[in-house]
Amino acid sequence: MESAPLKGARRRLDRAWVHIESLDAEMRSFNARSPYAYIGDTDSQTGEPVWRASVREQPSSDLSLIVGDCIHSLRAALDNLAWSLAIAGAAPDPPFARTSFPITTTKELFDEAVWKIKDLSDPAKKIVEAVQPYERNPEDPTKSELWILDRLWNDDKHRAPSLVGSSMVQSNLHVVHASGAKGWTPDVRHGPFEDGSELARFRIHEPGPDLRCEVEFEFAADVAIHGGPAAGIPVVHLVSHLYQFMRDEVFPRFEGLDEVRVI
Repeated sequence: MESAPLKGARRRLDRAWVHIESLDAEMRSFNARSPYAYIGDTDSQTGEPVWRASVREQPSSDLSLIVGDCIHSLRAALDNLAWSLAIAGAAPDPPFARTSFPITTTKELFDEAVWKIKDLSDPAKKIVEAVQPYERNPEDPTKSELWILDRLWNDDKHRAPSLVGSSMVQSNLHVVHASGAKGWTPDVRHGPFEDGSELARFRIHEPGPDLRCEVEFEFAADVAIHGGPAAGIPVVHLVSHLYQFMRDEVFPRFEGLDEVRVI
């Protein structure tokens, strides 16, 4: 059975999923209109085949707002959790009004922020520390899901998440025939791009006068977050992963905590 401190925070987490489903529906409708394509060309100076992006439609500002709603609900669920646990552990006094869920990249920063969870029970405090980015990803805490969430949340407080026009997430460059050169190298540039950006190039090493080549290129693009540790990750995949991480990896750790008082 789910413990009482988790119920309210779980409802906030469930609300995040409602926003994620809305985002997924908007993205399916957007992608169905084939907003992204490419234009094949030949570099006039090198003779190399080049493919450039053609953005037929930019994502609407509504998508940014929905992403912001997803991020806010996910981050708020953690603060709701900390508050509920503080209520359970602060008897007989009311909990500290500035209770919140800290997210830090170092032990030193966590120790500086531990006042935010001063009313939590010792077992709850240990779990909060155990899920910190520096504990889960000691080699690079900035790749931790909670750190990415907190970074996006802080950005959203000042501006809506800036969605790039597109991000190349998959590609296939197939050489059908090539001759008249000492060698060649596929050069594919995954990640964010804008209209007219170079997506791929077939680099030719020391071309001869009888250069002949036939190369096929395919790619898949999606809307992605612009900038920060999540740059280039498709938005639906990103927020869904953050939701699943909290649902499966973070919240279950707090199940079964002894509750001093629940109101």
